[in-house]
Amino acid sequence: MELWFNVLREVAKPVLKTLVCAGTSSLLETIQNEIKNEQKHQTQNLLKSLGLEGQTVSDFEPWLNQLAALGELSSPREERLLQGHLISSHLAINSQLASQAQEKTGQISEIQKTLDHWPLRLLPTQLIRDSHAGDVIPLRILMRLPQGTLAKFESRDWETEEIERAVAQTLREFLEAHYPLQDPVKPTEFLGGAWNSEDFHGESSLNIIFSRLKSVPTLIIESAFEGDYLNFRLAYWGRQPKNYYYKTLLKLPYKEFLANSAKVRALKWKTVRDQLLLLGKTPAEINRLGGNDAINLAIAEEVATLQSLGINSHALTLSYQLHQKDFEALCQFVGVCHCLVAGWMSELHYGISDPAALNFSNWLPQLTQAIANPKDCHTLLENLVKIYQVMGQGLTSEAPRAFPETTLKLAQSLISLADQSLAREQVRYSLQSWLNLHQLHQLDELENLETMASTLTGGDLNYLATLKTCFLALGGEAEAAKLDNILERCTSQIRQPGNFLLAHTLTSQRGIASFAITPDGQKLVGSSEERTIELWHLDKSSQQFSDTPTFLQHSGEILTFTLSPDGQTLVSSEITKHRSYIKVWHLPTGKLQQTLFGHKQPIRSLAISPWNQRSEGLFLASGSHKIKLWNLETGESCQTLFGHRAWVRSLAISADAQFLFSGSDDRTVRIWQLSTGELLRTLSGHQGCVRLLATTSDGETFVSGSDDGTLNLWHIQTGKLLHTYRGHSKAITAMAITPDNEYLMSSSQDKTVRIWHLSTGKLLETLTCHRETVRSLFISPDGHTLASGSSDKTIKIWQTSSVKMRQFF
Repeated sequence: MELWFNVLREVAKPVLKTLVCAGTSSLLETIQNEIKNEQKHQTQNLLKSLGLEGQTVSDFEPWLNQLAALGELSSPREERLLQGHLISSHLAINSQLASQAQEKTGQISEIQKTLDHWPLRLLPTQLIRDSHAGDVIPLRILMRLPQGTLAKFESRDWETEEIERAVAQTLREFLEAHYPLQDPVKPTEFLGGAWNSEDFHGESSLNIIFSRLKSVPTLIIESAFEGDYLNFRLAYWGRQPKNYYYKTLLKLPYKEFLANSAKVRALKWKTVRDQLLLLGKTPAEINRLGGNDAINLAIAEEVATLQSLGINSHALTLSYQLHQKDFEALCQFVGVCHCLVAGWMSELHYGISDPAALNFSNWLPQLTQAIANPKDCHTLLENLVKIYQVMGQGLTSEAPRAFPETTLKLAQSLISLADQSLAREQVRYSLQSWLNLHQLHQLDELENLETMASTLTGGDLNYLATLKTCFLALGGEAEAAKLDNILERCTSQIRQPGNFLLAHTLTSQRGIASFAITPDGQKLVGSSEERTIELWHLDKSSQQFSDTPTFLQHSGEILTFTLSPDGQTLVSSEITKHRSYIKVWHLPTGKLQQTLFGHKQPIRSLAISPWNQRSEGLFLASGSHKIKLWNLETGESCQTLFGHRAWVRSLAISADAQFLFSGSDDRTVRIWQLSTGELLRTLSGHQGCVRLLATTSDGETFVSGSDDGTLNLWHIQTGKLLHTYRGHSKAITAMAITPDNEYLMSSSQDKTVRIWHLSTGKLLETLTCHRETVRSLFISPDGHTLASGSSDKTIKIWQTSSVKMRQFF
């Protein structure tokens, strides 16, 4: 043993010392390549002989350090002691490796067992990977249809694989039309044909899928032939689920369905048969021409005769002859059911916490009309509604105010059905939820406005107005009249600026990136997501903006624009392949006045203001990687400010034109003295890009909005952070301050508009009528009208309850 250690010490010591020092590149660079390669070779052989092949340095670094110290020992006794330590370490490492190998073997065995029972053709890793380029994780939709032979007709078997192909195509076309994978709001990913075989079915397979795919929002539509029934089931889980929903939606007596289909065809043939008889055709010729329809007609007429005599036809052995058209009718029915379930669950998946996103009207009436049997349609929808109510229980605790509105939105969609019982049930359910929210038992208690007025918001008034519309559509004139009286009294007493009602909706052909309204309210200037500037004119007689805008011509991509305080000048920044520049427009005529050059990088922010201390008139601030100040009368640049370490995303100028505020990707806000260009303060407080800035008219404070979802209120003179507004779940996209400096409006990628009390930071109201990101806000000079523009191609006009709805600006 001693001889072995002496050899090991002499051979391995320099190799192991090199290995220990391998983390420092300076040492490795001084060793010749030949020596390094030889040491690597010797090290690998040594590790292999010790059973440590494939391990990292960290696995046995203590042991290596002890071994390297052998040469430092001064006595045989110390050498023998260290030899004992090395042997013990060697055994410990081997034991640890054996334990790890055993654990990995168990994991591999478990994975192999899962894969042996894995019901899908796609592996879990293929399903978990994010194949969607957008911000929203798509809802994965799987379909499982029964396998095997369904029945015989015309001397051949009808295989359910044919049903699966037909149903999959129907569902695929439906999802591509209404919920395509590329949809930025409600994407779905249909995995047709992903189910492996008939060997995997039921809740056992569902448990296996859920255990591996619980991080992926998934909908499984399952059907199986069980006796004389085709049973439809649904399995669903959303984001971060504790468990999954699993429910039987419909039990279809498919044999009876096929027989009824054959009977309907036979009765249609009767009209043709009677016409052939009038033409003089013999019964034999008619039966030959009719084929199965003629045989089935004879059976239908015989059954009708027996029933008229009081004989129960079910006790007789009479069976219709089936045709491919009957199975095609079954395919169509099953396909419609799949589309109905997929569309319903897609709406609830994305809209359960966002009522504005719910929209059943595009497809629900058409699909329900395609289901011939009203009873089947009602049963299917009834069970889907129950699933919504179960899902809504979680919403009640997380966002209680959204639940009544979501339920009412669902009821509105059901009103269009021939059977309005489900709609009435949802209206009652919604109203009861709303009353419970306000600690009321019945609607009459609302008339006690002395206690209720302080708790009602503009959102509540919007809800009650929609509820009134639903009651009228369902024939509830008495309830509608009661609501009308309550709304009138509420409107007359609730006059807080924070209570906004939706007055108008303007539709654009493009998504709204940003917009502004001139101070006189006669023009709306908008920048679309396609980077064009559009100009709408207000029709004074109708109080509506023109449907067809005019365009300000640009040759490059528009990044941003701003309006002068008097609404006469519009300034836009543009970028082409070669350079960036600024265009100055005379807004009343739409004529280009001048083009400013000076930035090489994209100009992402602009701010315009009168220069009160000088006689030159308007001046402009523009930001790219630097900030430039321009005299708009002469078109000359008068100052360039440097300081930010990243793109300047936002600019604002104080009401007295003394200070310039800039926000950047570097997460800071900087305050500049405009007259000298001096940097006064650098403010830190956001965890994301500072994308928005707005100043109060009193010149005391300003607000910054960030990608971190927060807004900060700052004191200008001291730079002190006065308040942080928290409530948005995503990046801030726009904000506005009322002229009286009482209220702050903000919008976000979370599709909401929130109204805050500026000085206290209290959230007064949340507006949720947009389906996509709200990108721009504008508040009227009197503070009573708010406009919000969104990627959903609409501009919503909101007015406080103290303003009559027919008034505009």
